[in-house]
Amino acid sequence: MNYENLGIKEYFNNLILPRSINLDTDVKDKYIIRMQNMYLDAHGEILKWQKLSTEYKRVIEEQISSFCVLTRLNVEKATFESSERSPMNWSFAAGHSIPYFLLSADTEEKAEFISQAEVFEKVANQVDKFNKSFDRFPKLPSVYLYIMQLYDMIAFENFATYFSCIDLSTEKIGEYVEVEMLSSSKAQIGLGLYSDDSLFKNGKFKAVYLGVSLYKNRECAVFNYICDKSKVKMEDAQINGVREGNSYYSGTLLLDLKTFVPVHGSMIENYIARQKKDNVNVRREIHMHLVEDN
Repeated sequence: MNYENLGIKEYFNNLILPRSINLDTDVKDKYIIRMQNMYLDAHGEILKWQKLSTEYKRVIEEQISSFCVLTRLNVEKATFESSERSPMNWSFAAGHSIPYFLLSADTEEKAEFISQAEVFEKVANQVDKFNKSFDRFPKLPSVYLYIMQLYDMIAFENFATYFSCIDLSTEKIGEYVEVEMLSSSKAQIGLGLYSDDSLFKNGKFKAVYLGVSLYKNRECAVFNYICDKSKVKMEDAQINGVREGNSYYSGTLLLDLKTFVPVHGSMIENYIARQKKDNVNVRREIHMHLVEDN
Protein backbone atom coordinates (compact mmCIF):
# COMPACT_ATOMS: atom_id res chain seq x y z
CA MET A 1 0.00 0.00 0.00
CA ASN A 2 1.39 3.41 -0.96
CA TYR A 3 0.73 5.65 2.02
CA GLU A 4 2.11 8.70 0.22
CA ASN A 5 -0.67 8.44 -2.38
CA LEU A 6 -3.25 8.30 0.40
CA GLY A 7 -1.85 11.47 1.95
CA ILE A 8 -1.30 9.76 5.30
CA LYS A 9 2.43 10.42 5.44
CA GLU A 10 1.91 14.09 4.59
CA TYR A 11 -0.84 14.33 7.22
CA PHE A 12 1.42 13.04 9.97
CA ASN A 13 4.36 15.18 8.83
CA ASN A 14 2.17 18.29 9.11
CA LEU A 15 0.37 17.33 12.29
CA ILE A 16 0.99 19.77 15.14
CA LEU A 17 1.32 17.89 18.41
CA PRO A 18 0.85 20.12 21.45
CA ARG A 19 1.74 18.46 24.73
CA SER A 20 0.11 20.78 27.19
CA ILE A 21 -3.06 20.98 29.22
CA ASN A 22 -5.34 23.46 27.44
CA LEU A 23 -8.67 23.88 29.22
CA ASP A 24 -11.33 26.48 29.86
CA THR A 25 -14.22 26.55 32.32
CA ASP A 26 -16.73 25.22 29.78
CA VAL A 27 -15.08 21.80 29.49
CA LYS A 28 -17.00 19.06 31.30
CA ASP A 29 -16.04 15.49 30.44
CA LYS A 30 -17.86 12.44 31.78
CA TYR A 31 -16.15 9.10 32.35
CA ILE A 32 -16.70 5.56 33.52
CA ILE A 33 -13.91 3.76 35.35
CA ARG A 34 -14.16 0.01 35.97
CA MET A 35 -11.97 -2.01 38.31
CA GLN A 36 -11.75 -5.76 38.76
CA ASN A 37 -9.71 -7.30 41.57
CA MET A 38 -8.92 -10.99 41.40
CA TYR A 39 -7.44 -12.72 44.44
CA LEU A 40 -5.20 -15.60 43.35
CA ASP A 41 -3.78 -18.61 45.12
CA ALA A 42 -0.20 -19.85 44.77
CA HIS A 43 -1.15 -21.67 41.56
CA GLY A 44 -2.79 -18.66 39.93
CA GLU A 45 -6.34 -19.88 40.47
CA ILE A 46 -8.97 -17.25 41.29
CA LEU A 47 -10.15 -17.49 44.90
CA LYS A 48 -12.54 -14.53 44.76
CA TRP A 49 -13.15 -11.38 42.72
CA GLN A 50 -14.54 -7.86 43.12
CA LYS A 51 -15.82 -5.37 40.56
CA LEU A 52 -16.43 -1.66 41.02
CA SER A 53 -17.76 0.66 38.32
CA THR A 54 -17.94 4.43 38.91
CA GLU A 55 -19.36 7.21 36.76
CA TYR A 56 -17.89 10.67 37.27
CA LYS A 57 -17.54 14.04 35.62
CA ARG A 58 -14.56 16.40 35.62
CA VAL A 59 -15.45 20.08 36.00
CA ILE A 60 -13.19 23.11 36.17
CA GLU A 61 -13.30 24.74 39.60
CA GLU A 62 -10.86 27.54 38.77
CA GLN A 63 -8.93 28.39 35.63
CA ILE A 64 -5.64 29.87 36.82
CA SER A 65 -4.46 29.73 33.20
CA SER A 66 -5.29 27.58 30.18
CA PHE A 67 -2.51 25.15 31.22
CA CYS A 68 -3.12 25.22 34.99
CA VAL A 69 -6.59 24.52 36.34
CA LEU A 70 -8.11 23.40 39.61
CA THR A 71 -10.63 20.64 39.01
CA ARG A 72 -13.26 18.53 40.70
CA LEU A 73 -14.12 14.95 39.88
CA ASN A 74 -17.81 14.67 40.73
CA VAL A 75 -18.98 11.10 41.33
CA GLU A 76 -22.47 10.37 40.05
CA LYS A 77 -22.83 6.63 40.63
CA ALA A 78 -20.83 3.67 41.94
CA THR A 79 -21.85 0.02 41.50
CA PHE A 80 -20.17 -2.89 43.29
CA GLU A 81 -20.41 -6.64 42.83
CA SER A 82 -18.28 -9.61 43.81
CA SER A 83 -18.07 -13.38 43.72
CA GLU A 84 -20.04 -13.26 46.99
CA ARG A 85 -22.49 -10.41 46.29
CA SER A 86 -24.84 -9.46 43.47
CA PRO A 87 -24.57 -5.92 41.97
CA MET A 88 -25.46 -3.12 44.37
CA ASN A 89 -25.32 0.67 44.24
CA TRP A 90 -23.04 2.32 46.77
CA SER A 91 -25.18 5.30 47.72
CA PHE A 92 -22.47 6.74 49.97
CA ALA A 93 -20.36 7.56 46.89
CA ALA A 94 -23.02 9.47 44.92
CA GLY A 95 -22.40 13.21 45.12
CA HIS A 96 -18.83 12.85 46.36
CA SER A 97 -16.66 15.62 44.91
CA ILE A 98 -12.89 15.13 44.69
CA PRO A 99 -10.75 18.27 44.36
CA TYR A 100 -7.63 18.01 42.21
CA PHE A 101 -5.73 19.78 39.42
CA LEU A 102 -4.34 19.53 35.91
CA LEU A 103 -1.30 21.45 34.77
CA SER A 104 1.57 21.42 32.31
CA ALA A 105 5.10 22.74 32.73
CA ASP A 106 6.44 21.76 29.31
CA THR A 107 8.14 25.12 28.77
CA GLU A 108 10.34 27.25 30.99
CA GLU A 109 7.76 30.04 30.96
CA LYS A 110 5.00 27.72 32.19
CA ALA A 111 7.24 26.25 34.88
CA GLU A 112 8.06 29.74 36.13
CA PHE A 113 4.37 30.66 36.19
CA ILE A 114 3.41 27.58 38.21
CA SER A 115 6.28 28.12 40.65
CA GLN A 116 4.94 31.54 41.62
CA ALA A 117 4.01 31.48 45.30
CA GLU A 118 0.33 32.30 44.76
CA VAL A 119 -0.15 29.66 42.03
CA PHE A 120 1.88 26.98 43.81
CA GLU A 121 -0.09 27.56 47.03
CA LYS A 122 -3.40 27.11 45.22
CA VAL A 123 -2.28 23.77 43.75
CA ALA A 124 -0.86 22.62 47.10
CA ASN A 125 -4.12 23.55 48.86
CA GLN A 126 -6.04 21.52 46.29
CA VAL A 127 -3.95 18.44 47.12
CA ASP A 128 -4.62 19.02 50.82
CA LYS A 129 -8.37 19.24 50.12
CA PHE A 130 -8.11 15.98 48.17
CA ASN A 131 -6.54 14.21 51.14
CA LYS A 132 -9.31 15.50 53.43
CA SER A 133 -12.17 14.75 51.05
CA PHE A 134 -12.54 11.23 52.48
CA ASP A 135 -13.02 12.28 56.10
CA ARG A 136 -16.81 12.08 55.96
CA PHE A 137 -16.78 8.37 55.08
CA PRO A 138 -16.99 5.57 57.67
CA LYS A 139 -13.78 3.58 58.09
CA LEU A 140 -14.95 0.39 56.37
CA PRO A 141 -13.26 -2.00 53.90
CA SER A 142 -15.89 -1.15 51.25
CA VAL A 143 -15.09 2.53 51.58
CA TYR A 144 -11.38 1.82 51.32
CA LEU A 145 -11.99 -0.12 48.08
CA TYR A 146 -13.88 2.87 46.69
CA ILE A 147 -11.08 5.22 47.70
CA MET A 148 -8.55 3.00 45.97
CA GLN A 149 -10.51 3.44 42.75
CA LEU A 150 -10.43 7.20 43.28
CA TYR A 151 -6.65 6.92 43.39
CA ASP A 152 -6.83 5.18 40.00
CA MET A 153 -8.80 8.16 38.66
CA ILE A 154 -6.19 10.54 40.03
CA ALA A 155 -3.39 8.42 38.57
CA PHE A 156 -4.69 9.01 35.03
CA GLU A 157 -5.02 12.75 35.78
CA ASN A 158 -1.42 12.80 37.04
CA PHE A 159 -0.21 10.99 33.92
CA ALA A 160 -1.76 13.76 31.79
CA THR A 161 0.09 16.35 33.85
CA TYR A 162 3.49 14.69 33.77
CA PHE A 163 3.42 13.17 30.27
CA SER A 164 3.78 16.73 28.96
CA CYS A 165 7.52 16.21 29.48
CA ILE A 166 7.59 13.52 26.75
CA ASP A 167 8.84 14.46 23.30
CA LEU A 168 6.08 13.83 20.72
CA SER A 169 8.27 14.14 17.64
CA THR A 170 8.11 11.33 15.06
CA GLU A 171 11.76 10.44 15.72
CA LYS A 172 10.96 9.61 19.37
CA ILE A 173 8.12 7.17 18.69
CA GLY A 174 8.75 3.87 20.48
CA GLU A 175 11.49 5.24 22.75
CA TYR A 176 10.88 4.64 26.46
CA VAL A 177 11.82 7.54 28.74
CA GLU A 178 11.78 7.86 32.50
CA VAL A 179 9.17 10.23 33.89
CA GLU A 180 11.25 11.46 36.78
CA MET A 181 8.43 13.28 38.59
CA LEU A 182 6.58 9.96 38.88
CA SER A 183 9.57 7.73 39.67
CA SER A 184 9.83 7.11 43.42
CA SER A 185 6.85 9.41 44.11
CA LYS A 186 4.91 8.58 47.28
CA ALA A 187 1.21 8.55 48.17
CA GLN A 188 -0.11 8.26 51.70
CA ILE A 189 -2.81 5.56 51.61
CA GLY A 190 -3.81 5.22 55.26
CA LEU A 191 -6.89 7.44 54.82
CA GLY A 192 -8.06 6.87 58.38
CA LEU A 193 -8.54 3.11 58.00
CA TYR A 194 -4.84 2.37 58.32
CA SER A 195 -1.94 4.17 59.98
CA ASP A 196 -0.66 7.42 58.50
CA ASP A 197 2.61 5.56 57.88
CA SER A 198 0.86 3.45 55.21
CA LEU A 199 2.16 4.40 51.80
CA PHE A 200 2.59 3.51 48.14
CA LYS A 201 5.99 4.38 46.65
CA ASN A 202 6.53 4.14 42.91
CA GLY A 203 9.45 2.29 41.43
CA LYS A 204 11.07 3.57 38.26
CA PHE A 205 8.30 4.94 36.04
CA LYS A 206 8.80 4.78 32.26
CA ALA A 207 6.54 5.82 29.40
CA VAL A 208 6.68 5.60 25.62
CA TYR A 209 4.93 7.66 22.95
CA LEU A 210 3.47 5.37 20.27
CA GLY A 211 1.92 7.85 17.84
CA VAL A 212 -1.56 9.27 17.28
CA SER A 213 -5.01 7.75 16.97
CA LEU A 214 -8.67 8.76 16.79
CA TYR A 215 -10.96 7.99 19.75
CA LYS A 216 -14.57 9.21 19.95
CA ASN A 217 -13.77 11.77 17.21
CA ARG A 218 -10.81 13.14 19.16
CA GLU A 219 -7.25 13.10 17.87
CA CYS A 220 -5.16 11.53 20.62
CA ALA A 221 -1.55 10.91 21.54
CA VAL A 222 -1.09 7.25 22.52
CA PHE A 223 1.23 6.23 25.37
CA ASN A 224 2.25 3.03 27.09
CA TYR A 225 3.70 3.14 30.59
CA ILE A 226 5.27 0.73 33.03
CA CYS A 227 6.30 0.91 36.68
CA ASP A 228 7.96 -2.11 38.27
CA LYS A 229 8.54 -3.01 41.89
CA SER A 230 6.69 -0.23 43.61
CA LYS A 231 6.63 -0.56 47.39
CA VAL A 232 3.40 -0.93 49.36
CA LYS A 233 3.16 -0.68 53.14
CA MET A 234 -0.12 -1.11 55.01
CA GLU A 235 0.06 -0.56 58.77
CA ASP A 236 -2.98 -1.26 60.93
CA ALA A 237 -2.94 1.28 63.73
CA GLN A 238 -5.41 -0.66 65.88
CA ILE A 239 -3.67 -4.04 66.00
CA ASN A 240 -0.15 -2.72 65.35
CA GLY A 241 0.21 -5.03 62.36
CA VAL A 242 2.18 -4.29 59.19
CA ARG A 243 1.76 -5.79 55.71
CA GLU A 244 4.41 -5.00 53.11
CA GLY A 245 4.59 -5.96 49.47
CA ASN A 246 5.30 -4.94 45.91
CA SER A 247 3.24 -3.68 43.01
CA TYR A 248 3.97 -4.08 39.31
CA TYR A 249 1.72 -2.11 36.98
CA SER A 250 1.54 -1.02 33.35
CA GLY A 251 -1.01 0.24 30.86
CA THR A 252 -2.03 2.50 28.02
CA LEU A 253 -3.25 6.09 27.99
CA LEU A 254 -4.83 8.20 25.24
CA LEU A 255 -4.61 11.98 25.68
CA ASP A 256 -6.69 14.43 23.67
CA LEU A 257 -4.31 16.49 21.53
CA LYS A 258 -6.52 19.57 21.87
CA THR A 259 -6.82 19.61 25.66
CA PHE A 260 -4.28 16.91 26.71
CA VAL A 261 -6.81 15.39 29.10
CA PRO A 262 -7.28 11.60 29.31
CA VAL A 263 -9.98 10.10 27.10
CA HIS A 264 -9.11 6.44 27.57
CA GLY A 265 -6.86 4.62 30.00
CA SER A 266 -6.08 1.10 31.12
CA MET A 267 -3.94 -0.44 33.82
CA ILE A 268 -3.01 -3.96 34.85
CA GLU A 269 -1.48 -4.26 38.29
CA ASN A 270 -0.08 -7.28 40.09
CA TYR A 271 0.19 -6.77 43.82
CA ILE A 272 1.95 -9.25 46.10
CA ALA A 273 1.68 -8.75 49.87
CA ARG A 274 4.12 -10.77 51.98
CA GLN A 275 2.63 -12.61 54.96
CA LYS A 276 3.92 -15.19 57.44
CA LYS A 277 1.69 -17.94 56.07
CA ASP A 278 0.52 -17.36 52.49
CA ASN A 279 1.25 -14.29 50.41
CA VAL A 280 -1.70 -12.26 49.14
CA ASN A 281 -1.69 -12.09 45.35
CA VAL A 282 -4.07 -9.60 43.73
CA ARG A 283 -4.38 -8.96 40.00
CA ARG A 284 -6.13 -5.67 39.27
CA GLU A 285 -7.55 -4.54 35.92
CA ILE A 286 -8.64 -0.92 35.50
CA HIS A 287 -10.31 0.55 32.44
CA MET A 288 -11.37 4.20 32.14
CA HIS A 289 -13.01 5.85 29.14
CA LEU A 290 -14.83 8.99 28.07
CA VAL A 291 -18.56 8.49 27.67
CA GLU A 292 -19.78 11.90 26.56
CA ASP A 293 -18.55 15.38 25.76
CA ASN A 294 -19.69 18.68 27.15
